[in-house]
Amino acid sequence: MSNSLRCNWSRPPSRRRLHTNLQSTNNPNSPFEPSKMGLNKNPALQPILLLPILFPITSFLFYTPIASGFRTLLEVLNTDRNWIPVDGGAYQIEILTPSINGIVLPSLCILFATLVSTTITQLRDRQLAVRTCLNIESSDLSRLSLILSMIDSCSNPEECETSDNSDRELYSNLGSASLGRPMSIEEGVIQTEKYSLGSSSRVFLRKYVVSLIKESRPGSSGFFSNSATSTPMSSNELNTISSKFYTALSAGTCEMHIADTVQGIVCRLIEYRSRRISSLQTTFPPLHYGILSLLALSISSCFLLETDQEALAFLNALQLKILFTMLVGTFSSLAVVCVDLSDPFGGSYSIGSTVLQLFSLRDSFNENALADVDDDADG
Repeated sequence: MSNSLRCNWSRPPSRRRLHTNLQSTNNPNSPFEPSKMGLNKNPALQPILLLPILFPITSFLFYTPIASGFRTLLEVLNTDRNWIPVDGGAYQIEILTPSINGIVLPSLCILFATLVSTTITQLRDRQLAVRTCLNIESSDLSRLSLILSMIDSCSNPEECETSDNSDRELYSNLGSASLGRPMSIEEGVIQTEKYSLGSSSRVFLRKYVVSLIKESRPGSSGFFSNSATSTPMSSNELNTISSKFYTALSAGTCEMHIADTVQGIVCRLIEYRSRRISSLQTTFPPLHYGILSLLALSISSCFLLETDQEALAFLNALQLKILFTMLVGTFSSLAVVCVDLSDPFGGSYSIGSTVLQLFSLRDSFNENALADVDDDADG
């Protein structure tokens, strides 16, 4: 056989190196591989979860100093007053209550309720959209992995570098098993290229799965993340797989229906990846949460203003403490819900369980690769 027709039947070195690396990177503690440990936990959220407990207890214990400090602040700000109330401020609150309850407080409550409802609804819808995209991507990745495995199994030549007669004998044996007739040298070369196409594409597909897992870790997006660095913009693995099949189709080493199926799956993966990234990048700015905090502070100030009566504080001190505790507990609970929902993959509303199927898919690549190594050893 001429040198132009000779080919090395050994598997691509990158695939063999991958087999060895998979045995070492399968360790959960490996710095190169994402692990299931802490999948639904975001360390930044742990202190926040204590706010609905700590804030109400603090407000109950320190209500009297807070009310006294608020009264002192009003006296300091009211510098032009030249009289002293003798009824403990009862008449002041009586003439001020209609203005507070009739105009100010309803406006604050309506705006606060609208913003809170919009925030929680959009954050939850974003979380569900990300989960839907991940489920579709996982299904398409499993299907693409199956197709690539079938390409490998249908075109897996034995490892050897032989002479002319041995080449022809090998092609004949392979063709007799799969085609029902002896395989020509040209067909054997095509089978080799098919095998290289499937195995190398699986390498890039596994890299994409690993990057997808890393993108779906707690803290990768949300209130405590840096959107400029934490959310990836694109991935080259899918484009590489698509390019490989276009090249194989042009060279005649891949059937049209297989290439069309793979290209369709890759296009769907790119589409739903774009949707998922767009959803993750759709967040509320810090100004939005600042406005919510100011509205909650304003409503609390209205409560302190209406209860700023010495007689009321003397007769109903315990009741006022309980009401103030309920008010602060409500606001702190809403704050925790908003912060929790801001990270789709961490907290109580986590969709981290959806990511588990990606770990299973990644592990299937490891098992298949290690099985190939065992087959090579047996051979």
